[in-house]
Amino acid sequence: LEQWLQGEGPTHDSALQRAREWLTEALVSDPGLMALVGGRAGVSVKARRKSVFSTMRKVLRDGRSREDVHDLLGIRVIVTPQPGSPSHSSSSGASKVEVAAAERSAMAACYRAQQIAHGGFDVI
Repeated sequence: LEQWLQGEGPTHDSALQRAREWLTEALVSDPGLMALVGGRAGVSVKARRKSVFSTMRKVLRDGRSREDVHDLLGIRVIVTPQPGSPSHSSSSGASKVEVAAAERSAMAACYRAQQIAHGGFDVI
């Protein structure tokens, strides 16, 4: 298993980097999302490769074959509303109504990011 995981590394790393770059560009190119989060600084895309230890634990614990391990690669989108955006709420001086509106906008930003990601990748 370790040999298989190590052998897949360079191919996976290249694909993961391309996917991260594509998704980042797709997210920052979306005017609706950018309006909700306050610009490019409000979006961060991180990519990772599952560790050998974690994969081995899953295979041994669940008795899966390597073909049944589907989460070897992962992408995480972090949406951080910037000051001045509809999704940002200041804890000091904001009314309950303003905080609730900011939370709804932040949730809308998360769902918009999910829609963009699902438009470019198959959902597993």
